[in-house]
Amino acid sequence: MQEFVQSFEKLKHPVLLPESEESWDQIYNGYQQLGRLCQSGAFEQPAGVISSFRSIHRNIISAINSERTRLSGAALDVLSTLAEGLGTDFAPLLSLFLPSILLLCGRTNKTTISRAKGCVLAIIETTQLPGILNYLAQFSKDKSPTIRLVAAEGTLSCLKCFNPPDIEQENLSFCIEALIRTFVRDANADIRKVGKEIFWNYKVLLPDRIARYFSLSLSLSLSTLPLAI
Repeated sequence: MQEFVQSFEKLKHPVLLPESEESWDQIYNGYQQLGRLCQSGAFEQPAGVISSFRSIHRNIISAINSERTRLSGAALDVLSTLAEGLGTDFAPLLSLFLPSILLLCGRTNKTTISRAKGCVLAIIETTQLPGILNYLAQFSKDKSPTIRLVAAEGTLSCLKCFNPPDIEQENLSFCIEALIRTFVRDANADIRKVGKEIFWNYKVLLPDRIARYFSLSLSLSLSTLPLAI
């Protein structure tokens, strides 16, 4: 842990710079270096890693929100790599980063949306933290259809990669069922398609709950929707 913290302290200074025309390239290079530092694999002692990234989380959020796509992408790549290295230990950082990444999916720049979506899915797949579903639920009714679509695709990814015993927990089951109802009734056709796919995946995992908690009318409405590929 001490070795990581010492390396981090040496490398973090560029990312602390205020972004400007003169400094953004230095900041970009700083994130490139931090990304390489995190690529060593799983962290044996995550406490120091978490503390280090907590200390610069505002700078990271500022970077991912940058209109400079190279800088934003580099910061998102660091978060994806960090999540992969920490796994479930990423939990204390969820509240610091995931809402900002989801908000980024509402941008008009397609490159930014694609990178932010990739980061969201990477966090889901590498950490498999059940608490992620709560954040997806918060953004499931956002005004932005691209944010809602990423929330739906993220929910589908959760069903495909989470451990079934986690999904069977009562609070998570209720959350997923509420998300299904939201997505299959969305005004956007693409989101409704993903909502149907979530439904069928959930039905395979928990068929008894589907029978108990979903009305016939909802099942009939789902049957009329084309399945997302």
